Amino acid sequence: MTFIPSLIAMLCAGACSPVSGSVFREPRDAKVCGIHHLPLETRKVAISYGLPPAPGKGDPTADQTARLFPHRTRSVEGGCMVGPEKTAALKVCKGCDAAHADWLAKRR
Repeated sequence: MTFIPSLIAMLCAGACSPVSGSVFREPRDAKVCGIHHLPLETRKVAISYGLPPAPGKGDPTADQTARLFPHRTRSVEGGCMVGPEKTAALKVCKGCDAAHADWLAKRR
């Protein structure tokens, strides 16, 4: 009977692992957006605990986000276990925010 709890633990570990920062693979110490060539600003953003919401109709895919606006302002996923932290520092780009808003406006 230990099979089911073990299976649930393995699935949750994969689905609920903490993810932070951008999907775009730039050096952690990057100072400039690799797409828009604008300086990155550090902003405090909310940490969202639990399973992330399913993408809505018209939302960009992870690949589109990485290619077009990797440093847009958003919340940071904190995983399934709620921690004491409510905010996190995230490097953001004004160009990515503008490109994301434009992308959504054209598709909704």
